[in-house]
Amino acid sequence: MKKYLIILPVIPHYRYQFYKQIVEHFSEVKILAGKSQCIGPSSVKEAKNIAALNHDVICLMSHKIMWQKNVSIPKNFVRGDVVVLSGNPRILSNYLVILSAKLRGIKIIWLGQVWKAGSNKTRHLIKRMVMSLCDSVVLYTEKESENTKLFLFGQKKVFFLNNTVETDRIFSVKSKIDSNMLQVFKNKTHLNDTKVILFVGRLEGKEKLSLLLDSFVNVCSIYRQVVLVVIGDGSYLPQYKTYAIKKNINDKIRWIGGVYDEEALAYWFLSADFFVYPGAIGLSLLHAFSYGLPVVTHNNLDNHMPEIAALKDKRNGMLFKENDENDLTNKIVSLLISNDTRDNLSVNALKIVTEKYTFEQMVSRFVNALDKT
Repeated sequence: MKKYLIILPVIPHYRYQFYKQIVEHFSEVKILAGKSQCIGPSSVKEAKNIAALNHDVICLMSHKIMWQKNVSIPKNFVRGDVVVLSGNPRILSNYLVILSAKLRGIKIIWLGQVWKAGSNKTRHLIKRMVMSLCDSVVLYTEKESENTKLFLFGQKKVFFLNNTVETDRIFSVKSKIDSNMLQVFKNKTHLNDTKVILFVGRLEGKEKLSLLLDSFVNVCSIYRQVVLVVIGDGSYLPQYKTYAIKKNINDKIRWIGGVYDEEALAYWFLSADFFVYPGAIGLSLLHAFSYGLPVVTHNNLDNHMPEIAALKDKRNGMLFKENDENDLTNKIVSLLISNDTRDNLSVNALKIVTEKYTFEQMVSRFVNALDKT
């Protein structure tokens, strides 16, 4: 029976259920991960149930390169078994794993993103070189897989996940909230008789909430019955609040702070009319779509994460000119004043999730890639 080794930097909370299902599907699978890494999220506490967590990632040379501790292919792995590696080219320990696998006839799967916000041509070229050493490539989206097939030659197998959120969990939570429960929530939070714009994300500057605040000043001068709900925490939160006070829009903003429980988040998503993310968007896009919320974000697709492939301009969301406050204002106002436009976008937002981006489909696609490598 084929054996599998999956080496990950960490298993964050939004990926625990995914890898839990992989472990439950295959009897011969082992996961190595760290409790933490030098940059980025840490492993969720429950990850210890599915993985060995004594493989932390350390940073060297001011975070330019990384090394994962104690990673190696088990001695009982033989020709035809499979190792899955994270596609981060800066984790140098992965190159030793690749060399070991090649010498032993063990197959390698490269799992990751070809291009994302913050990428550069040098890093992209290194990724392509590493992918060429592997037997299979598993990418985040179908669009990435189509583009990758153009430059990966030979017998490489290219798969895609259509990376998404835990849609089954979201649909379950949504189904338990009826109109009366939602009305009680709106009464309590004073969201009746007003349009609601929602933002959810870490507040560290990269999300460009300052651009949304500037735009919101303009929006409030045009459309008075509107509230901006900001869910998230981070080092930039205090200065954003100060800026909102300075611009006289703080009374129109609800600063909710960090919320991670889906049952609590659901009420805010279901009370909102649409979702705005002015910076580089990723899984937040699918989170909003899963609640049927149209998404407004910028139009420089190279400055987004791969999940932007799910957004189709004027079909399930709207794209504004990157960093253009006035264009963002126009897009927001157009959605505030047109119920028909908003409703059509909403239908299509949920439709693309149910057709192509469910959590069950993502698990199934990864299982398929493991089986066929």
